[in-house]
Amino acid sequence: MNAFFFRQMSILTLDEFKQLLLRKRAIFALILYTGMLFLVFWGISRSRVLMMDAVKQMKIPLQPAEKMVIEQSLKQFSIPEPWIQKVPIMGAALPLLVYFILSLCTIPFLIPMVSCDMISLDLFRGTQRFLLFRVSRTAYFWSKTLAHFVLYLLVQSVVLLMLYGFCFFYAREVFSLKFFWDSLHLTLRLIPVIVVFLAFIQLISSQIANPVKSLIVSNVGLLVMVILLALKPQLSLFYHPLWGGLFTYKTVSLMKSVLGFGAWSVFFWGISFGFFWVKKL
Repeated sequence: MNAFFFRQMSILTLDEFKQLLLRKRAIFALILYTGMLFLVFWGISRSRVLMMDAVKQMKIPLQPAEKMVIEQSLKQFSIPEPWIQKVPIMGAALPLLVYFILSLCTIPFLIPMVSCDMISLDLFRGTQRFLLFRVSRTAYFWSKTLAHFVLYLLVQSVVLLMLYGFCFFYAREVFSLKFFWDSLHLTLRLIPVIVVFLAFIQLISSQIANPVKSLIVSNVGLLVMVILLALKPQLSLFYHPLWGGLFTYKTVSLMKSVLGFGAWSVFFWGISFGFFWVKKL
């Protein structure tokens, strides 16, 4: 590695990032993702008063202590204590918890929409051969990865800022050092998920020379991963123990999840970069 290589990487990464921001499908998918979370945050924020009124007007007989716990939970935007004891991560403020769970559920399907053509588009246009005569394959391949990874980090940052905005206007009482620490902590837990699905999609995109086919195969690949849950769950990216550590504060369980996602990422990138390296122009 030398200064020339890193210069190539920076130029290619910046160029790929600029192209990403101009792709209509990518823009549509990102707007759909942020828009969905926007509506969820807005709905939670606006409905809290209605929920509290409904609790006060309940005709179902409740013990005063139970009613007080429910009202306090709604006021503080928190989950009742018995639930927290079973799943400690639910101790985070409700808006943060919704942000984390929705992001986890959406990222595996967002990445194929945005990144399915990260390499296949150059193959389709015939520009890859032109580029690889002038830059190293290593710089070309990993600049694609870096540009897309930075994009997803920026998108999550925007979504998190959007959440802060809603909390500022509708639930200012949740703001505390713990709130901001939890928001950072939960966002960092999304990174292994982003990385593994980015590696998975890059493997597919590097082997298919048509963006539309790459998108179809990427979604078929996700479907195969779901089917494997019933046949051979250990071979699926959606294997439950792999994700379980993301919902706990136990360091050992969390590290197992992170290392598991890391192993899958190395596997996918190892195959895709290996084929890409020996590929004839």
